Amino acid sequence: MSQLKYTKGTLYVRRAKPDDQADSVITAMQMAAKEMLRGRRGYFVAVRRGFPGEVIACGATKRDVKQRFQPGPWQHAARFFRTAKGGQ
Repeated sequence: MSQLKYTKGTLYVRRAKPDDQADSVITAMQMAAKEMLRGRRGYFVAVRRGFPGEVIACGATKRDVKQRFQPGPWQHAARFFRTAKGGQ
């Protein structure tokens, strides 16, 4: 568990799981639409390490998910979420 202490909050992209949930209504609607339209092919989501099932963004491909963070490159968004104080 000591490794989690240093990586908690790190942003990463993975395939969606059935138990994923979103805090935002818009993201939840996007996830529902992707699930209906893409079917078995699935879709990708951006989540924070240490916060299981909490989706920040979703898209059809990994590149699509990374492009949702328009204010800056992926590294800047990942750094912001890593330094945030646990979403409080």
